[in-house]
Amino acid sequence: IPGFIPPDNFYKLGRMKFDGRFDGYFQDFVAFGDLSSDLGKITLDMRLDLKEGSEKAQYSGRAVLSEFDLATWSGNDDFGILEAEAVVRDGKGLRLESVNADLEAKVTVFEYKDYIYEDFRMEGKFEQNLFDGDFVISDPNIDLDFSGSVDFTDSIPVYDFNAEVKALKLKKLNLIEDDFGLEGNLILNANGTDINNAQGTASGTDFILYKDGNA
Repeated sequence: IPGFIPPDNFYKLGRMKFDGRFDGYFQDFVAFGDLSSDLGKITLDMRLDLKEGSEKAQYSGRAVLSEFDLATWSGNDDFGILEAEAVVRDGKGLRLESVNADLEAKVTVFEYKDYIYEDFRMEGKFEQNLFDGDFVISDPNIDLDFSGSVDFTDSIPVYDFNAEVKALKLKKLNLIEDDFGLEGNLILNANGTDINNAQGTASGTDFILYKDGNA
């Protein structure tokens, strides 16, 4: 496809089959239907304009992802299956370095470190390697409202957010080995690839730290 230079992991999708309606050209089209691949299935109702290449691609619409193998796609075995529904508005750029889009998403299944997170929602803006918005999840082991940003510009992510934490059981989420949990209102400005090497500042109110079920 002339002018289409996808990221390397695009080719991990393997054999793809589309069943639906496709109007336009390979570089500028509207698609409605089901696209299946070796990694999962996606139901599309969207427009994509690639006339100026993937860096300046423009897109908008709705997509529903089913049984997607995020571990193979990302090359990170900490991940697993992803199932989600997303609406994208005014999207530009198909690479992390160039992406700029407004996003609403409902994630029904997200597997990370052998824990399955279910039914969480996020709304916000992706701008290059930065997500700025709101995130809500209600689960027996993680129940929180998040508002702030996560910056992946450098190799080590930077977090700057406020969160109302009703429950966060770190061992049950397979994030640490010790049986710690917490709840309260948290303000965090830190960086790190996971909780074990994070550094920065944190403050909280009405904050309770649990160890082995005891406050």
